[in-house]
Amino acid sequence: MTRLLRATRLVAGPLLAASCMFAVNATAQTLPVLSIDSPSVNEGDSGSTNLTFTVSLSAATSTVVTVSYADAGTGTATSGTDYTALTAGQLTFPAGTTSQTIAVSVQGDTTSEPDETVMIALSNPTNATVSTATGTGTIEDNDTLSISSPSVDEGDSGSTNLVFTVSLSGSKTGQATVNYADAGTGTATSGTDYDAVTANTLTFAAGTTSQTITVTVRGDITVESEETVVIALSSPSGAGLSATASSGTGTIRNDDTLPVLSIDSPSVNEGDSGSTSMTFTVTLSAAYSHDVTVDYADAGTGTATSGTDYTALSAGRLTFAAGTTSQTFTVSVQGDTTSEPDETVVITLGNPTNATVSTAPRRGIGTGTIEDNDTLSISSPFVDEGDSGSANLVFTVSLGGAKAAAVTVNYADAGTGTATSGTDYTAVTAGMLTFAAGTTSQTITVLVTG
Repeated sequence: MTRLLRATRLVAGPLLAASCMFAVNATAQTLPVLSIDSPSVNEGDSGSTNLTFTVSLSAATSTVVTVSYADAGTGTATSGTDYTALTAGQLTFPAGTTSQTIAVSVQGDTTSEPDETVMIALSNPTNATVSTATGTGTIEDNDTLSISSPSVDEGDSGSTNLVFTVSLSGSKTGQATVNYADAGTGTATSGTDYDAVTANTLTFAAGTTSQTITVTVRGDITVESEETVVIALSSPSGAGLSATASSGTGTIRNDDTLPVLSIDSPSVNEGDSGSTSMTFTVTLSAAYSHDVTVDYADAGTGTATSGTDYTALSAGRLTFAAGTTSQTFTVSVQGDTTSEPDETVVITLGNPTNATVSTAPRRGIGTGTIEDNDTLSISSPFVDEGDSGSANLVFTVSLGGAKAAAVTVNYADAGTGTATSGTDYTAVTAGMLTFAAGTTSQTITVLVTG
């Protein structure tokens, strides 16, 4: 605010009083603010532990600050039992000080009980104001109930016990109870993978710290994923539930390995015309309880030409319904009358679900062979030369299967034999054999000199 002040001055000579008016600006000082926190402490089973409240001043001040405190009496903990009765008092903050503490002595016990609270109220501040006037201190009970998350192999037959352990922290002087039930959120099927669990209550007599819940798991020989059973605790009495373990997830481990996928390597005669199916069979090593899928595709590494020797194969997926162990797909081979070597089509498997692809040689990759029926072959004959004259050494050239069109082939003396041309046999003139339609053999005669 602004105040007007009058100033008077005596001047030498005739006594004169001179006065003037001037203004002084005065700004009101802002008081610091007091607040109290809300601490927590574990009570323990015996002795005492301090639950410490901190009262803070928002800023240091050049004057002493005081504030009164007292038990508000509105907490859930019992004064004189859960904690030592707190005498009302006053905190003093000397100039420059910004925090002070209030200690409440918490009494440890072995009684199972919920967390409890102590409420401290601030009042009557001097040279400060109060923003947070009440602090809520929490006495955390160390008498909590928790459940384990066990696991067990299912086995191939009979039954196996999946045992959940429910634990009460510390040995207690009073009784504690808790309800349990199948939460129904596991992946295992009640009545199939395990016997149905009947909801019930566990009772912890004084001094007892653990109880068990047994779930009967049914063995089988079905290859399947691991499955779970979830048991939930609820409605505790005489203790609290663990914040992190109020439900247990039991795992039924599958002891039957995933089935293995493999593909065969078929072969087919191409024929002279039309098309013939070359059928690949993909096999699952064992029946599975869930659908199995696997992708297949032309690897493109075979010697046959896609679109010429066989119809281009689109990538696809095979699905094995539960219990199924084999599936097939076909490659359409195009017949021709061209004499050529056998050719191959290579198929790969990939991206299996609920199975693995065999890594054994020639089991995860299928090599289909297109057998050419338009092949020419020549025999290896023999003959006695005789003592004089000549004898015929007859080579037979064969064509695999009768053809609708003429087939020709050239022949000549390779010159690599041990007999001498012109001496041991009459020199062979290179020539051509023609197989008319329907003809499957021709001969070449070499005249041997006796």
